[in-house]
Amino acid sequence: MWVTQNLLVLAVAGRQCYAYAMLRGPPPVDPVPGPPPVNPLLHELAGRSADAKIAAMKAKAVAAAMRTQSAAAQAATSKLQAEKVEMENVMKKPDLDHHKKLAEEAAKKAVVAAKEATGALKQTQEIAKTAIEEAKKMAVAEVAAELTKKYHELDEWRTKVLDSPYERAQKAGMLAAKPYNDMIKQFYMRQGQYQDAAAKMMAKANSLASGAAGLAGGAQGRLNGGDAIGANQDIFTATAMKGTSEKYAGAAQALQGQASQMEKYIAEYVAAGHLAAWTEMYKTDPDALPPPPKDPNVAFTPPPPSL
Repeated sequence: MWVTQNLLVLAVAGRQCYAYAMLRGPPPVDPVPGPPPVNPLLHELAGRSADAKIAAMKAKAVAAAMRTQSAAAQAATSKLQAEKVEMENVMKKPDLDHHKKLAEEAAKKAVVAAKEATGALKQTQEIAKTAIEEAKKMAVAEVAAELTKKYHELDEWRTKVLDSPYERAQKAGMLAAKPYNDMIKQFYMRQGQYQDAAAKMMAKANSLASGAAGLAGGAQGRLNGGDAIGANQDIFTATAMKGTSEKYAGAAQALQGQASQMEKYIAEYVAAGHLAAWTEMYKTDPDALPPPPKDPNVAFTPPPPSL
């Protein structure tokens, strides 16, 4: 590199000297050759000018050489950078292939997920059609379950705190008197049946008695008319009707007597029912506490909210 620079400098200097010689023209021909006369000032100026030009050319050559070296270095650096990038790409290729494979698998899964999402959307739309009604039913069922649970939780408090001995005694007395009252109802029903049957029998007996009296009166007229056989038949018939009437009247009186006897049974059952009720009431509430001033079932109920 240094030799090349020196050769360039010498070539430039030679061309400058040749140009300067041509400007001065051909040397005079003397009959006797000798050294040509030279102006010292011009010679010095020309020498300095040549030196300056040589120095400038030398600097330009050095600069060109430096730029050449810099370009070569940049080229080498670019080559190394390119090789480095190529090597990095080669090294990254397995990772890129792996990521590509993962991306393809993810795409397949995305397609499957999209199909599932579409199916889920359709199913959701079907459910949404009846969701409001189902939600209402579930809400009602849930509220009912909560109220039932709370009712059972408050059972002990309701039976012990909200207890009224007076009310319990009244209920116990009614339960104790219930069999007697039921039997009294049966007596009254049977008494009404007997009295109704007795009235019907008595009406039939009266009807037969009236018919027998009329038939007997007619028999007397037939006898007076000379129809003794017809008169005797009417008398026998009237007598039979009168006997039947007496039987109906006796049965009616018997039924009426049984109905009247039931009045005594009813009075006895009424007394026994009262005694059973009082006995059970005393067992339930021996202190005979009066009823509470307020109904315990609603005494603790808060007032409704004001709108």
